[in-house]
Amino acid sequence: MAQSDGTPRSGIDPAWYLGATLLGFLLVQVALFLMAVLDASFPPWLELSIVLSVPLVAFALWSQTRRTVEPQSTVRKVFLALLLLVWLVAVTDEVFRERGFNTLALLLPLLIVMLWTRPPAGGSVVRAGDAYVIGLTVVSVAALFLEVANVIPSWYQALMADGDGFAAVERASYWVPLAGPLGLDGRWAGPFLHPNFAGMAAAVVLLWSTGRAASSFSRRARRQVTGVWGALVVAGLLMLTLTSSRTSLGAAFAGSVVLAIAVVTWGRPQRSGSWVLLMGVPSALALLLGMTWTAAGGMIDAAATVADNSSLSGRTEVWATYAAMWRESPWFGVGDVGIAAAIDTGQLPSWAHHAHNLGLDAATRYGVGFALLVAALLVTSLVATTGSARRGVPWALALVVMLLAEGLTETPFKWLFLTPTLAALILATMTTIPDHTSGGGGGPPWGGVNLRTRSGTAPSPPPPPAPERGTDPAPNPAPPPAAP
Repeated sequence: MAQSDGTPRSGIDPAWYLGATLLGFLLVQVALFLMAVLDASFPPWLELSIVLSVPLVAFALWSQTRRTVEPQSTVRKVFLALLLLVWLVAVTDEVFRERGFNTLALLLPLLIVMLWTRPPAGGSVVRAGDAYVIGLTVVSVAALFLEVANVIPSWYQALMADGDGFAAVERASYWVPLAGPLGLDGRWAGPFLHPNFAGMAAAVVLLWSTGRAASSFSRRARRQVTGVWGALVVAGLLMLTLTSSRTSLGAAFAGSVVLAIAVVTWGRPQRSGSWVLLMGVPSALALLLGMTWTAAGGMIDAAATVADNSSLSGRTEVWATYAAMWRESPWFGVGDVGIAAAIDTGQLPSWAHHAHNLGLDAATRYGVGFALLVAALLVTSLVATTGSARRGVPWALALVVMLLAEGLTETPFKWLFLTPTLAALILATMTTIPDHTSGGGGGPPWGGVNLRTRSGTAPSPPPPPAPERGTDPAPNPAPPPAAP
């Protein structure tokens, strides 16, 4: 609530509660992952304490957040309402089909309520996103070091422990050039449980960091700031290479191309460093994608590899099975229980816990109505981030395009939890409101690259502040004396 003079009530930046919620879920997931892989005995209360700490901290920060005069845009309201409906359908299915309930699922509706009641401006969202992406990178790099040091097992070791023979198929199907030098056992999954999910997290890091680095070059920011984002771009490329996820490489390439086009269309980078990033990242991704698609088992044999993978790593057969399951219950879906039963009976392979297609998975799991809700949610996000790109946050649009591309051959979202992909979708969509309280010279105050208008002329300066109530406006200055 604003004070009587129209200024925001004192309090902390909304970036705190938003960043704490997203980072908190990530850290809890990592903690639970380490507790599982280290196979150590912990007291029962420890896991519950870790899980409950995140909503408590997030709520405490939210309660201390200043209530600004920023409006809640219509597109934000539609997005949040649709996201809550999607969560409600998913959680209802979990409860009524006796799959149990995970307490971490309560974080998403809590975040939706906090965003609705005290909406952050675009600058606060970007600051929270910066913290989240840096935290995501730190967690990933730390997990990589632990795996190289043999402190935690590799993903292949976990596969071999299952004894289903899938590890051998994986080794023969993917090319991981850095596995040997780093001493890794095949593809890297980190704390994300699967290389494809690790690839999605890497794509989030790469696209956000590329946009922020290009912005830093354009704004002539301090070298330390530009250096941090440049290092994160390298980290994102490294993580993608280690996962050897063709889907994530292709999706990141699509997002990076959209990022470059958005900057050229709605802004003009004014330093060569921006051009190097905006052209170099798509080029590097295209090279990596070509190598991973035409290589298998460490050998390059383009014709043989592409021919052998005409089923897209078994996806075409899985799609046919999921489509048949959807026809059995088109309106309500078969739920997680039905998919698990199909795996148990051999109707689906052991790795097909999801449909490897966003729309097909939504329709088969929860019904056609749920799939339509998801489609409306993603279209709303696409509309919102297009507006953000016009106002100087082109990486928001690039992230949504990347997630849509991921959805062609993967299922990037778990609608109950704040995974890196859902966190990226929320952050990208919530950048829609410009931050009018930060001041600033015509460009986006959080450092967007849109320093010039589309016509190439400098934007007009902001209007002067209105006089305070009860005071007379300043008198007009005296006219200059007439020339003799």
